[in-house]
Amino acid sequence: MRVRQNDQVLDSIKNAGFTYCKEEFLYRFFGQKSKQNPFDLGVRPRMPTDDYNLFRLYNSSTPVNVRATLGMTFDQWRNSIEHPKKSAEFVLEVGSQMAGWLRTNKSKDSSIFEMTIHPEYSVISKTLLEFALNQLQSIPSISCLVPNYQSVIQSLLIENGFILDKKFITLVRPIAEPQRISDRHHAVTVASL
Repeated sequence: MRVRQNDQVLDSIKNAGFTYCKEEFLYRFFGQKSKQNPFDLGVRPRMPTDDYNLFRLYNSSTPVNVRATLGMTFDQWRNSIEHPKKSAEFVLEVGSQMAGWLRTNKSKDSSIFEMTIHPEYSVISKTLLEFALNQLQSIPSISCLVPNYQSVIQSLLIENGFILDKKFITLVRPIAEPQRISDRHHAVTVASL
């Protein structure tokens, strides 16, 4: 559940069993839009075969405490993904490594996009931003939702004409007890010298 940081309903949500997951910031765009051909930037549409590499990107770019609440395994991660109806997803690879992910969600009057950048490939964040702005150039209002731990993206947005508009807190409520694996087996010597 995503609510404004200072929303009065926050205490009620916590009392209902939801726990803190992460903070997110909504930035609004007030700069100039890109005119570059978007696919010249090397960004391509996401394909179903990208899932495992996107999971690796998620593991590399998301702190352990957030992964513990959203999902640690591939199946948990895949089940926790939001799927807005009018969204489009794109990826950017460097060699065989998934370096960035982008999702745009647009309507006639407004749009919002989200990005994830691999920490080792922060230089590609500008490419993904240019691609997003190009995809959304016909929309009057453009916003970007960024988790608090993606500071590279936050800095890039500010440098390119975005202004912090709202702060949100994401809370989660587990619907099942996390499975615990108890080790009932002891180590066995297979070979000895």
